[in-house]
Amino acid sequence: MLSSAPGMSKARLALSLFVLSAALAPPVAADPVAVRTTPVPLNPSDPRQKVVGRLEYRGGLHVVSDHPRFGGLSSIRVFPAASG
Repeated sequence: MLSSAPGMSKARLALSLFVLSAALAPPVAADPVAVRTTPVPLNPSDPRQKVVGRLEYRGGLHVVSDHPRFGGLSSIRVFPAASG
């Protein structure tokens, strides 16, 4: 039986134990998922167009995968190419 500190509810104690166990668990590495990308122009009628008003379009990608775990990207970072 769990005993809690004075004034701590069982739900709060359970949440605290869950957070602690999650923080102490080893990180899980996901297996890579193959994706395909296709460049997306700002204006398909004029792919050279890069500016609309104050917006300077830097590029876009259409990203797809046949893997059932792929659902989208929540964060992406683009690093400059390494100079060789």
